Amino acid sequence: VKGTIYVTGDCQGEHPSYFKLHFNSHRKVETIVCYTKRKIDVNNMIRLYGKHERLLNNFVTRFESGDITNLYEYFSEPWCMLIFQDHFDQLENDIRGFLLSPTVSYPSVS
Repeated sequence: VKGTIYVTGDCQGEHPSYFKLHFNSHRKVETIVCYTKRKIDVNNMIRLYGKHERLLNNFVTRFESGDITNLYEYFSEPWCMLIFQDHFDQLENDIRGFLLSPTVSYPSVS
């Protein structure tokens, strides 16, 4: 498997809570594995697919510094609610198009 895998929890015990994210070599989410008895929004988890780790609140830096100990809780925080909205992908594409469009230069006023 190329890329990096991040895991919290395990599949053992009375209340298993296992969450694994695999980021490919471009640091985008390529695989998501969730195993839990708690209620989760599957559509939200699907929306993580293909997202860059920077868009996920600088995930790699936070995880490696020990700030993320439970991925279910991490993706329940308010910062990521925009990502889970139905039209976020369109907003992301619109912003990318705007940033990549040629800039218009205006003559300077003397």
